[in-house]
Amino acid sequence: MLEVFISYPEFMCLESMRNNRAVRVYISDPRILKTLITMLNKEGIPFTELTANIISNGDIVITNNLQHTIKYLRGKRVYIVEANRATPEYLTNVVEKVKCLLRGKDRYRTLILGIDPGVKIGLVILGDNELCKATVFNSVEDLISTVKLALLNIPYERARVRIGNGEKSARVVNEILNFIEKYKSKELKEKEIVIELVDETRTYNIPAIFRGKMGNIPKDVISALNIAVRKGLVIEGIEYS
Repeated sequence: MLEVFISYPEFMCLESMRNNRAVRVYISDPRILKTLITMLNKEGIPFTELTANIISNGDIVITNNLQHTIKYLRGKRVYIVEANRATPEYLTNVVEKVKCLLRGKDRYRTLILGIDPGVKIGLVILGDNELCKATVFNSVEDLISTVKLALLNIPYERARVRIGNGEKSARVVNEILNFIEKYKSKELKEKEIVIELVDETRTYNIPAIFRGKMGNIPKDVISALNIAVRKGLVIEGIEYS
């Protein structure tokens, strides 16, 4: 899998500064701490160890021991994200919560996944029209793995999965539908997820709302961006009133 995020660490740092929220870590389990630090660094999220001297109102505190953490807070109002297990799957959920809080939200109202299913497969993820991720894959398997992680771990109310009508569209649609069917009574319960098939013509220019915010990016990502911002034909999904 080739990841090509457009200045993602810098983007996250800017968001953190804009919302005046710093990430503080208080983890006593070395296994959790090692995996968490690796994942935070990979996402370009700056953090410091939690101490009584640096905590501020609005900070995000990641901890595996809430009772011991409270003594450092000294009445400060912070956002607590608990991290009690060392598995990458579990900590992916923790990191996605932190990323959402850094953008000033506890969840996205609308999550949009745009997929360009060509020879190389482009994927972009938008949270309330903010760019969260942009990736290029060489295989459908890697794409589906990332889509599953996004739909299971990113906090959101409703999701739109928009897929271009390319050569691998049928397989991608079927894989995602099978995944939704499997999890709709479990982790995806009460989520609204809709799949749309989008016309891929004229998807080679950067959409207007993102112009000037990106450097040189692969054409597969540009196509996926265009697909993400277009409404398509609804295929099937989970909808709750």
